[in-house]
Amino acid sequence: MPTRRVWRYKPRSEPLTAFQWRFFLVEDVAGFDRLAACDGDDASQFFMLYYADYWHEVYAAHREEIEGEWRRRSWTRKQKRFVMTPYYERHITLLHDAESEKSDALWMEWSKGKRTESFEQYSDRMRAEERNGHKRS
Repeated sequence: MPTRRVWRYKPRSEPLTAFQWRFFLVEDVAGFDRLAACDGDDASQFFMLYYADYWHEVYAAHREEIEGEWRRRSWTRKQKRFVMTPYYERHITLLHDAESEKSDALWMEWSKGKRTESFEQYSDRMRAEERNGHKRS
């Protein structure tokens, strides 16, 4: 008589990529800035890990490896918490985000005014004035 046993197995998880390792070993805001400056696949991975909080899933799948590396490096609870904080609780502004906010503000200012120049010309002129110390009215 056949057994009624159902064989369940945990599917193998993909190994951590080098970029994911770098994400989990970031120690300060400058580390996140360096990761945000990456291009290609790393840029999309950063978006998912940092902004979409995909690090939860990666951490759940590789908890022993990540915790082991943190123990090996003698990380404190504060360092671990820095990496494992959800995006909306981080209260950090990365350089990438600050530049984006500046560009958005310039775009709004340009779109409301008289358009005698292109946005690129306008933003170049405004940034040059900012570098030269001129105040905008």
